Amino acid sequence: MSESEFDLFDRHCMTLEGPIEFEGFKLSAEQAIEKIAPLLTDERKNKIDTVLDGRSMNFRLVMENIYARGNVSAVLRSAESFGFMACHLIEKADATFKASSRVTKGAEKWMHIEKFENARDSVESLQSQGFQVFATDLESARPIHEIDFSKPTALVLGNEKDGISQQMREACDG
Repeated sequence: MSESEFDLFDRHCMTLEGPIEFEGFKLSAEQAIEKIAPLLTDERKNKIDTVLDGRSMNFRLVMENIYARGNVSAVLRSAESFGFMACHLIEKADATFKASSRVTKGAEKWMHIEKFENARDSVESLQSQGFQVFATDLESARPIHEIDFSKPTALVLGNEKDGISQQMREACDG
């Protein structure tokens, strides 16, 4: 693997988990880069680098019990456009999110979406990875300029009607 191919591989692997599946084939990230790198023009490699440079692994969105599928899809589309790579969905056991491709415009394909059944598990997962977790909440407002966004940060968006749950309120850093 050449130095530029290795750089391309290294930068992509930070965002990929598990094998890449395509039309019945499974490849590791390294195998995929080895196969595709020789086929890419320098212009295309530069475009990939530019896009990757705009991505952030230091910000996560968490959506708790959002019940309108279109709202989740719109948030995913916006998050991906800002360069966010991952998000948590907290769903009630009987709810199942399915992206609305008309709204997401394919953004869900480029994001790591992790699903949880409760707020505590989501927040503990984020905190164990070094994230500070803040929730939108009308009952305990804090000015946004007081948050240190130089640290990995997760922002929780609550349900359209009820906001965040009490469990979320207790689990978050603020």
